[in-house]
Amino acid sequence: MARRKPVFVVSAALLVVVAVLFGPSILDNLGLGTGDPPAEGTDPVTEPAAEEIVRDGADETEPPEEQPAPTRPLRIVIRDREYFIASQKATLAQTLAAAARVPAGSGPTVVVERSESSRASAEERLARTLEEKGIDFEWAE
Repeated sequence: MARRKPVFVVSAALLVVVAVLFGPSILDNLGLGTGDPPAEGTDPVTEPAAEEIVRDGADETEPPEEQPAPTRPLRIVIRDREYFIASQKATLAQTLAAAARVPAGSGPTVVVERSESSRASAEERLARTLEEKGIDFEWAE
């Protein structure tokens, strides 16, 4: 029985070391972690800096495509950290542009639906930006 106790202690100590070293990265990969901490001096809820935004490969010389005005209310779905309009992935800028094209009428301009995977940071970023632009919205239930 004396031999098992040191083996158990060594095994438990090794397990603790592995959990401390690799636990956060394993949890992040499973989607259970807190994610990367924001860079010092930045607001984690703000939009990335202009140099961090990756373009979709659109040529800057081409004029943007003319799209029809969306119907009222515009339905925006948040999945994880991404926005979707009519099942199409959209950036925050594209989402705001679509909301600005919604024709006048009664009721909210935008209805925001949160999926089970939506992140609070994406929700807060969208809500704050809509409020700053004066676009009325409500959360879907």
